[in-house]
Amino acid sequence: MKKGMAIVLCLLLFSACRPGTLSHRGQKADVSEILSDSAHVTLRYAKNFTVRYLSDGTRLVDISVAGHKSRSTYRLALIPRGVNASGIPKEYNHRVEVPVEHCIPMGTEQLAAFIQLHALDQVSAITSVRHLQDKDVRHRIAEGKIAKIGYEGNFDTETVMALQPDAILVSPFKKANLNYSY
Repeated sequence: MKKGMAIVLCLLLFSACRPGTLSHRGQKADVSEILSDSAHVTLRYAKNFTVRYLSDGTRLVDISVAGHKSRSTYRLALIPRGVNASGIPKEYNHRVEVPVEHCIPMGTEQLAAFIQLHALDQVSAITSVRHLQDKDVRHRIAEGKIAKIGYEGNFDTETVMALQPDAILVSPFKKANLNYSY
């Protein structure tokens, strides 16, 4: 389940990004093409998941997870926002509109990715700010653009529900006392 969840989180994160430029070691890279709705993922090293594409831009993601005694497959449909996706097979009952507009990264790993991608407009809330150094994030918290919901494993569920996030990103490697319903 850990590998599968990490893959889903990466897919959601990159689907959440808006086209633009990314800065890496002083160089700017144009990421608009790889983040576009028509971009296809070419798997080279990744294992245990597949991505299929429908003509309307919907991505069907199958994540194969080896469990304690069995193997499970989780099916996720990433649907372009505004598309009436009627051709999705019924086994893809986990559906996420992309790009994600309102997200809650539950860990600093996910928040760091939003910072690097200049995608803080999609962050609705964060957990603990105890070690937070980013001035832009602190400014957004002070302005009320980003809510504080507690800390990992112990957060205000009612606040999370009131924010109505499109996605909540969690680390598959930490105990966060979250119940996953797949």
